[in-house]
Amino acid sequence: MYAIYSKITLRWYSSLCRVKKPYLVFDYYISSNEFSPSQYFSKDISDRKGLHDIIWKFHLQGWGYTKIHQYLLKNDFEIGKSRTSVYHILKKLKKRKKVLEQSEVREYRNFDLVWMDD
Repeated sequence: MYAIYSKITLRWYSSLCRVKKPYLVFDYYISSNEFSPSQYFSKDISDRKGLHDIIWKFHLQGWGYTKIHQYLLKNDFEIGKSRTSVYHILKKLKKRKKVLEQSEVREYRNFDLVWMDD
């Protein structure tokens, strides 16, 4: 009889002495283009960098892709025969800049206070 009584007493005493501690729980949210695989991170375009810089410079000055293509052909640049090749280069340059210049978002969300046993 004594053993049963002591087990009940220990259970009752341990339930009274449990200490619960508060923990701050939250979600950490990161939005970045570094976590997704992209051709813009791995592809080396250094051999075409000079051509891309000239095309971009003329595009910013307001030249159309046909006029840029004619200029490149007259000055012996290595460019495709079709004037739309400049258009496609510009299209890819714009997409590349858009992907690589995305801002990184880091923020804390969903704060909560949780009481847990020690």
